[in-house]
Amino acid sequence: MLAEIPGNPIFMAIHVALLDWLIAARPSVPDRELHEHNNVSYQQHIVIVDAIRQRDPDKADRALQTHLNSVSATWHALGKKSQKMR
Repeated sequence: MLAEIPGNPIFMAIHVALLDWLIAARPSVPDRELHEHNNVSYQQHIVIVDAIRQRDPDKADRALQTHLNSVSATWHALGKKSQKMR
């Protein structure tokens, strides 16, 4: 896990806190849509790790920004859809 690489427990604590928050805030959506989102997110993680392995910080930064923007857009869309389903 990337948060473990620096060996700084603060990175892991932030990572765990963020994951806990995301899980708690997760909108109620059909499993199929969540599965699709998770697949896209997983592929984006692979691109990030590959860029790090290639020691290409610019590529890693772009991949991370793409991932964060994608996750944000997806969560907003799923949240709006979840509210309409209520």
